[in-house]
Amino acid sequence: MFIIAEIAQAHDGFLGIAHSYIDALSKTGVDAVKFQVHIAEAESSIHEPFRVKFSTQDKSRFDYWKRMEFSVEQWQELRTHCDEAGVEFMASPFSNAAVDLLEKLEVKRYKIGSGEVNNFLMLEKIANIW
Repeated sequence: MFIIAEIAQAHDGFLGIAHSYIDALSKTGVDAVKFQVHIAEAESSIHEPFRVKFSTQDKSRFDYWKRMEFSVEQWQELRTHCDEAGVEFMASPFSNAAVDLLEKLEVKRYKIGSGEVNNFLMLEKIANIW
């Protein structure tokens, strides 16, 4: 059995909270922890009127994704922390740019989000990696 703990966006854009989840989950015996990699410019736009007033904290969905983003270096830090904690780092990409980022991190596998099953460009990109 392979157990994956879903962190997703529960870190609320705070790197320290993401590290805390890794620490806590690694003690439970899970095999992997899974994040979501969202890149605002690749997924959203400030010109999407239907996504305005997304949350009380963020003016738009674009602002939300910007707040949730980590840099490549921060993602690498999380990946290294997972390695040191003995859990596999996994992530769901939501754009081709996110796939490129995850390839830099040399992930072992991808988890495709249910909303991305018809994102044929991204699926083809991932399929061509192997």
